[in-house]
Amino acid sequence: MAVMIIILVLLGIVTWILIVPVVIYMDTEEQLYYVGFSGIKAFLIIESWDKLKIKVRPPFFSFDINIAQGKADGKRKTRGKKKKAKRRKIPFLSMLRLVWHMLRTFRVKALRLNIDTDDYTLNAQLIPVFFALSQGNVRLNTNFHGRVDFHVEVENQLANMVRVFLPFLIKHKFHR
Repeated sequence: MAVMIIILVLLGIVTWILIVPVVIYMDTEEQLYYVGFSGIKAFLIIESWDKLKIKVRPPFFSFDINIAQGKADGKRKTRGKKKKAKRRKIPFLSMLRLVWHMLRTFRVKALRLNIDTDDYTLNAQLIPVFFALSQGNVRLNTNFHGRVDFHVEVENQLANMVRVFLPFLIKHKFHR
């Protein structure tokens, strides 16, 4: 009975991971970048390029991971050379098709671009183009104040990516 409960709990967790949307959020104005499930977020905090930090915030607590701390002397241990296993080459067009289908599984929830090109004539020419392209959750603007802001919020379900990747894997791994 305990084994059945453990299996059901694990199956529930895997189902939750596959179905709950993964949100990718980037905002250059607020300097906020994160990837997360609903309720669990992992922030990338950039104080400077020397101090990169990941802040993971599951419900009820949070913890930090410093990722920019390297060895001061720059030395690495060298290991013996490993034999490379022969890999089957995947055609470029098939890989391009996989990338295209993977990108199509993402949904853009919000996209905002506010740009200044430092060229008044180009900014003026971009105004009607950006007006025509701005629809729904996509907002494109030009400004003449020297500000460049980018905000994007994209979501995807891992089940959609698995649905695209599995046929590709089966076709290229097991056929021949």
